[in-house]
Amino acid sequence: MSTSPSSLRDYCDDLLVQKAVYGLAPAENQELDSIMDRLHLTDEANFEAVVAALDSGFAGTELAEWDAELPTHLQDQVLTEAADYLDDPSPISNPASRPANPAATSLVTPRSNMPRSGWSSRERLLGLVTVASLALALLSLSGSLGSIEQPTAPVQVAQTSAQQLVSLTAQTDTRRFVWSNPTNDPAVSDLGGEVVWNDAEQKGFMVFEGLQINDPTQKQYQLWIFDTARNDALPVDGGVFDISSTGQVIIPIDSKLSITQAKAFAVTLEEPGGVVQSQRERLPLLAGEI
Repeated sequence: MSTSPSSLRDYCDDLLVQKAVYGLAPAENQELDSIMDRLHLTDEANFEAVVAALDSGFAGTELAEWDAELPTHLQDQVLTEAADYLDDPSPISNPASRPANPAATSLVTPRSNMPRSGWSSRERLLGLVTVASLALALLSLSGSLGSIEQPTAPVQVAQTSAQQLVSLTAQTDTRRFVWSNPTNDPAVSDLGGEVVWNDAEQKGFMVFEGLQINDPTQKQYQLWIFDTARNDALPVDGGVFDISSTGQVIIPIDSKLSITQAKAFAVTLEEPGGVVQSQRERLPLLAGEI
């Protein structure tokens, strides 16, 4: 019988797959060797490696539980696809007949029971590859869907000092103190700004307009908070800060002690790092009454 090279190669592939899946009779082995000589083929390991990998992978599902199980609806889809490819729907088509743990049942018919009629061996091998790929794809998809469905905590966006200032000012128990320049200090040019403070929240902001830019290596500004419950000679340290812009500047108040009821705020110019108790030699700003 005359056979074209392409048809001969197809027939050779079919024999190679049969050999890898079922084994060949001696006469078939001789025929395969002869065809491979004619086609100058020497390596049949690729077929055997694929079948061995698939066989090992599917056999493993019979001996141990998977690390991850597909959801029931995805298991049904995989098993249905397997039945379609393997032309053997009887043990799969009825979901009620499936064992309680589907992962413990191989997706393919055991090699010894696999019929040799119907599809060619190469089509069966392609079927195995397709089913394996489908199972992996569905498992990956289920993992992706699972990660999407996980509830995520809302992202907390940090508010700027300006936004926090607006929120604090809107509260009914927040008080506002306007800056003044009691000593006519030259550090204040075009005076503007205020102190916004809330006793209940122990939170506040200083707003400056026209306060001179300072060199922090030479001098720094320091806030002092006067509390009705404390001696005026010992105001509470409200933090050291710097001015780097001539425009409006908003500085959070960093009170070192709890304030019962603030009545005034003063800003002095001190040595770098600030002081524990100010001599008030330079007091360019005051808000409230001491």
